[in-house]
Amino acid sequence: MHNYHDTILTLPPGNLQVYSRANQPQVDNAHDAATANTQLPSGVTAAEGMFGWSVFILPYAEAQAVYEKINFSKGAYTPVKIIGPNGTTTENLEVSRSAPSFLVCPSGQKIVEKGTYKDYSVNANARLPNHTGTLDFAERRTAGKLNGLFHKGSNFDLAAIADGTSNTLMILERVAATKTIAGTTASPTLLDDTCMNPFFLVNDTAQGQIQTYIDMELPVNPPRQKAWGASTGRVTRTAESDHPGGIQVGLADGSCRFLIQTMSMSVYDAVMTRAGGESISVP
Repeated sequence: MHNYHDTILTLPPGNLQVYSRANQPQVDNAHDAATANTQLPSGVTAAEGMFGWSVFILPYAEAQAVYEKINFSKGAYTPVKIIGPNGTTTENLEVSRSAPSFLVCPSGQKIVEKGTYKDYSVNANARLPNHTGTLDFAERRTAGKLNGLFHKGSNFDLAAIADGTSNTLMILERVAATKTIAGTTASPTLLDDTCMNPFFLVNDTAQGQIQTYIDMELPVNPPRQKAWGASTGRVTRTAESDHPGGIQVGLADGSCRFLIQTMSMSVYDAVMTRAGGESISVP
């Protein structure tokens, strides 16, 4: 992240639509391709063209060879929900299976194809100040409503972190998929189909990003049965790992820490904001 910042003078975007067909609108208020496709012209899908932050840091993380395989004139690819006018697309298929090892936690218990998912996500936002009720899909993906470091098209520099780079989280664990979840009705097949953190971002503008609040509080390593979606058994925007007791995080100053899952939500919210004015340090 810092190598990218030193060269480009900003952090990478949380995600970016670098490819689009003629007259393709940017659909941000749909949480999956099926919903988005009802808003798009015939033959065009929301699953085309979205690339996540991990793609943009590849040349700055000794992964230039992987980066050079990406065809940015074509759509991004993930095994999940990529349905084009002629069926499942294979654009960028090979390189989508080439996630470098630095994006994968060796402790994660995988049920997905090796190289297709990453185990880390970036800081999108904390609970919004004085917000009550539910954030709808459009609201939680609107740049003005996100108070972290990354969102669609974001380009914050380190100077934008008014709370201090040593007091603000940049990247957190978001294990892609684990073994079957005990005590829930979720099936391994469904978990595989909706696995949350592909190497490439495709169909959701908040995928690959961490939030501490959506329709509920999203603490570190929440109980697995506390789900976003009745059938998935997982919360897709929460920080989560297969480490007992917490997660590994990277701060905006480049240091790393182990964040305990029993930390209070107020502290967690505070260390996610870039300019919240809180006098709280990362515990």
